[in-house]
Amino acid sequence: MIRIFLLLIAMGSAISAGWVYVNQPRPEPVPVIASSLAPAAAAAPVIEMVRVLGARNDLTNGQNVSAEDLEWIEWPAGFVLSGQIVHSESPDAIAELAGQVVNVATLAGEPVRRISFGLPAARPISERLAPGMRAVAVRVNLESAVGGFVLPNDRVDVIYTNNSRGDGPVQSSVVVFNARVIAIDQTTEQGVEESIMVARSVTLELDRTGAEAIASAQTTGQLTLALRATADNAEPSTVPPSISQSLAPGMRAVVLRAEELATGSAVQPGDRIDLIHRMLRDGTVQPIRTTIATNVRVIAVDAFAEGPTGQPARGVLLELDAAGVDALSAALGAGSLSLSLRSAADVDEPSAVQFPTVPASPATDPEVRVRRGGGDL
Repeated sequence: MIRIFLLLIAMGSAISAGWVYVNQPRPEPVPVIASSLAPAAAAAPVIEMVRVLGARNDLTNGQNVSAEDLEWIEWPAGFVLSGQIVHSESPDAIAELAGQVVNVATLAGEPVRRISFGLPAARPISERLAPGMRAVAVRVNLESAVGGFVLPNDRVDVIYTNNSRGDGPVQSSVVVFNARVIAIDQTTEQGVEESIMVARSVTLELDRTGAEAIASAQTTGQLTLALRATADNAEPSTVPPSISQSLAPGMRAVVLRAEELATGSAVQPGDRIDLIHRMLRDGTVQPIRTTIATNVRVIAVDAFAEGPTGQPARGVLLELDAAGVDALSAALGAGSLSLSLRSAADVDEPSAVQFPTVPASPATDPEVRVRRGGGDL
């Protein structure tokens, strides 16, 4: 009986405790507020991409490329190099390059450039010329052809060096700027240890004026090729202006032989000089010197003029107006000339011309004879 009573008391206590737990008040949940100081997730930078032409397969030097060897690849717009082919600029580039020859080997997946390809040698040169252009062969050797690194479709400057002046100074000048190389004729010479590629001639694309300049230069000197950077290819192919084109309106060019001048090697093209006349009478130089022209521009030095013996002679080419030419001619007929180099600070002074004056011969006392009575006294 006691056990039953204790059991009833325990059960009642358990029921009371459960009722109290179920009915006790619950605390309200605290909302979680994001702190404004929490760092926001950094947005990934957006890289602008463009489609450039690349190699689908490995390209080897001398290979005829096909359309299957090329494909458009994604490339960062900020890393597009000069000469790369962008789809937005040349959408038909794959068809245009199909059948051309690979000049620069390229691995699969790498972008290609226009200079990586050239026209096949089997195509006639006449079909590769632009309208109005001529193909001119230039005789060169390994050294004068940039060590053999010139390739078809490269752009070069042609430098002329005159080596026919004997013991005179050797001077060089550019006769053609930015000429396109069409083809290269190369042969192999067997050396002591290895074969060496030696270029015998380089065919250039030139207009009529450039072709004439090259033909004239090859007869009197040596031609050297200077390889141009790809970034400069957009410049037009030009020939330096002739002497007549460089003259100011109303001016004339006059050549003075070197033996008539006392210039040494101090005078250079572009300098300004004064022309001094030394009087010559009765076979002797008179102590009279007259400046017949001031502030005369020197166009060229060591220009060729016909010497007294029929042989070429070095000379100085001067720019004079018509009055200056007349004064110079008169001075040469009555004496000799020398040049006086002017300071660079005096080149803005106006030019002036004065005709040489020939002093009158000294008067002599006349002989007087008195006749008296038929005899002389």
